[in-house]
Amino acid sequence: MPDRYDMNRFHSITDGDNELGRELIMLLMKTMNRTITTLRQEPVGSAAFRAGAHELKGAADNLGLVSIANQAKMLEALAEGAEKAAALAELNAMQAALQQRAAQEGLA
Repeated sequence: MPDRYDMNRFHSITDGDNELGRELIMLLMKTMNRTITTLRQEPVGSAAFRAGAHELKGAADNLGLVSIANQAKMLEALAEGAEKAAALAELNAMQAALQQRAAQEGLA
């Protein structure tokens, strides 16, 4: 099972600044929640859905949130196949993983 978080990546961005780390996680939560809400309204195979899934993957990957980035990668693949039920399940799992990460940071 791959690591859930690449702490080296996260710390390279925050330079060990815990407050900055919390702010980045909070910003990511807001962005991801907004994007996930939007994606739930889009047709799964649409260009807007694929773009949103790609945005989620990049945002999570940039912060070293490996498991969430992998879920977003899966979401991109599901969007290509227009698999709505599986894509919505993946969105729910991503949101839960992000909320778990926020709770670990004391943000939930």
